[in-house]
Amino acid sequence: MGYEALHSGLATFPEALGMLTASQIVPRLHDRVGPRRLMVVGGAGAALIIVLLAILTVTPQPLALYPSMYLLGASVGLLFASAQNAAFVTIPPSRTADATTLLNMQRQTAGAFGVALAGTLAASPASPTGTGGAFAYRIAFFALAALCLCASLVALRVSDRQVREAYGAADPRPAHEEAARPGHAFPGAEPDPRP
Repeated sequence: MGYEALHSGLATFPEALGMLTASQIVPRLHDRVGPRRLMVVGGAGAALIIVLLAILTVTPQPLALYPSMYLLGASVGLLFASAQNAAFVTIPPSRTADATTLLNMQRQTAGAFGVALAGTLAASPASPTGTGGAFAYRIAFFALAALCLCASLVALRVSDRQVREAYGAADPRPAHEEAARPGHAFPGAEPDPRP
């Protein structure tokens, strides 16, 4: 799109806001909707937005870029936060540090792979129409969208029932003594009087 470095950074900033929004919504939806649906919607939503961004590379629309980046961040946030919640529910507290390290390593490796794939495809000079850059960028975006769809398909294997059962097994206290989990208030708690 020909942006300078500062403008490029500002154009991608809404993605961080979208992830922040998703991180606040996922705990509230996790028990009601289930992690599988959240991950599938997140992966499919990210794929759809990336395809939209591929179309935007043909005719740059700056006003469409900002909401697209926000929605991309929200979709990726749904996928990541739900996957982390579902993965950690079966980890005993004594192994949480190890599991966090492994998850972060996996996330960084997958991100590096995606960036390397997109960069390789975007730098490709081959184009059937001779347009070069725009075609290569579109191919890179479509490859990333395909990876997001693959993540959605893998998420279909997650069992909401098993995650709910694991949550129940992780906290064996009776319901009246249950501690507040994300999206749950303490039983009989008074509303917060602060404005």
